[in-house]
Amino acid sequence: MTKRTLEIPIAPERDRNWLLAAAIYNGIWAIWVGVFPEHYFDLIEMPHPNYIGIWQCIGMFVGVFGIGYAIAALDPFRYWPIVLVGLMGKILGPLGFFYHASIGLLPLKFGLITLTNDFIWIYPFFRILKEYYNLHINEEPSLYSPNEVIKNSVDQFGSSNSKLLKENSKLAFIFLRHIGCTFCREFTDDVSKRISEIEKNYKVVFVHGESHEDAGPFFSGYKLEHCTRISDPTRIIYKAVGLSRGSFLELLGPREWMKGFISATIKGYGVGWSNADPLQMPGIVIFENEEIIKKDFPKQASDQPDIELLVKELVRNAVN
Repeated sequence: MTKRTLEIPIAPERDRNWLLAAAIYNGIWAIWVGVFPEHYFDLIEMPHPNYIGIWQCIGMFVGVFGIGYAIAALDPFRYWPIVLVGLMGKILGPLGFFYHASIGLLPLKFGLITLTNDFIWIYPFFRILKEYYNLHINEEPSLYSPNEVIKNSVDQFGSSNSKLLKENSKLAFIFLRHIGCTFCREFTDDVSKRISEIEKNYKVVFVHGESHEDAGPFFSGYKLEHCTRISDPTRIIYKAVGLSRGSFLELLGPREWMKGFISATIKGYGVGWSNADPLQMPGIVIFENEEIIKKDFPKQASDQPDIELLVKELVRNAVN
């Protein structure tokens, strides 16, 4: 298993207890629905559904979620994506019920199950995510200059970058959120398609938060293994150039969900796990003669620099 690269405190005991309780509840509910699928309908005096097996399948899904909550209870902050998926289900489930109740497909009394399946868990799940977010969003500004921290870093081969800025008058630093981010995957793919044009004038340097071992296959998959890469798990370079963590809406706003779905499924970039800071925002920083001449920091996680304009601007700067 990959070692944890972030110093993340253990969540409060109450958070672990809530997730453990959710795991136990889901397990009991799944067994109840799987073994006695008609019982709930008898309790609320509703006719049994024609396809009772579908109800039992729902019980199976609830049980699977219970396994996820049990894993998350071991370290809620470490496994925050499981909590996030659980919270989404507990919000979207009741919304789906109320919609079908409003058009007459389900009686209101059927919604009694949402009280114990969904509503009582919304606040504790939300609190866990908020605690994790607050833990990461508050930070002091960097006390170091970008040149200083870059020169003190090493590349993927362990070689010092002390001469990187001095020996390359024109550099394009690409800062990724993390290699599991679908938007970073899409942008990295765009860069790989134009890398020969960019490298005619600028040396490309990728900065990421993963270990070099974890990031190696990612860059090889986009045929960018020749590019200089800097692993920055403590985010010292990110902070030095002014790149911050994103707010809740910048990272998980409605547009991020919609564009993320399109990029991950329709475009096929998928999503993946990462040991880097999931709240980090991406960006591009252009150096010329050891001076920053341009910064492009997206305002939303789903925003992508226009690679066509970027290539044209880099070529124009090189000519000038």
